[in-house]
Amino acid sequence: AALGELAVQASDGLKEEEAAFRQLVRDFPEAIKYQASLAENLVDQNKHAEAAKFLQQVLKHGTTYQQAQASYQLARSALRQKKPEQA
Repeated sequence: AALGELAVQASDGLKEEEAAFRQLVRDFPEAIKYQASLAENLVDQNKHAEAAKFLQQVLKHGTTYQQAQASYQLARSALRQKKPEQA
C-alpha cells in the first residue's frame, strides 16, 4: 500500500492520480479509504456516475467518518452537475 500511496503523491495531474488510485483499489479492495479517494478524484474530473458507484460502497461499508466524506462528495458532485436539489 505504501508504494501505491507514493505513486499517488508523485502523480502529475488528475489522470495519473486516478490510475494510481485505481491500482490501489484493485490491490486492496477491502480498504475503503482508497475507494473514497478515487471517488473524490473522479468528482474533480466530472466523472460523476462512476464516482457515485464508489461513493455508494463507501456509504455502505465505510466508517462514520468515511460515510460523512462520501456524503460530502455526493453533494459536491450534485452541485458540479448543477443539480442543487440533490445536494
